[in-house]
Amino acid sequence: MLFLYFLTSSQFQKYFINWANNSETEGAFSYDYLKIGNYLNSLSDNVQKIIVVNASGVSVPYPDGVPMPAQSIIFIENAEYGRIRSFYILEEDLDKISIEEPSVIIPMHYNEGLFEKITTLFPQGIIINENGVITYAIQ
Repeated sequence: MLFLYFLTSSQFQKYFINWANNSETEGAFSYDYLKIGNYLNSLSDNVQKIIVVNASGVSVPYPDGVPMPAQSIIFIENAEYGRIRSFYILEEDLDKISIEEPSVIIPMHYNEGLFEKITTLFPQGIIINENGVITYAIQ
């Protein structure tokens, strides 16, 4: 019985203390997607929200066949509002964006080359960091 107690205590320590507090753990669980979802939920309805899905994965039919990693953000947004308020596009479809001001364009993964493309297409905006979410804001 004592053996089981020590075994349980040891595993509890490893999982809930050591592993959970490791700074690399949040990346393994898409913490960045959680931040993006929460940021989207903080924006008012009058802001056009465009998510650039520059993450690879299996295409999911809803919405519009975007790759699976976008589903985390979609879930967070849908849980708050009961609907999706953002547009999800692939990186190769940037030129299909029709901007309504004010707008934010948020790539799922930071990529300097992608921000250069966005800046070229929409020079009226600026790159900003909103609590760890890098966005391109157009007023």
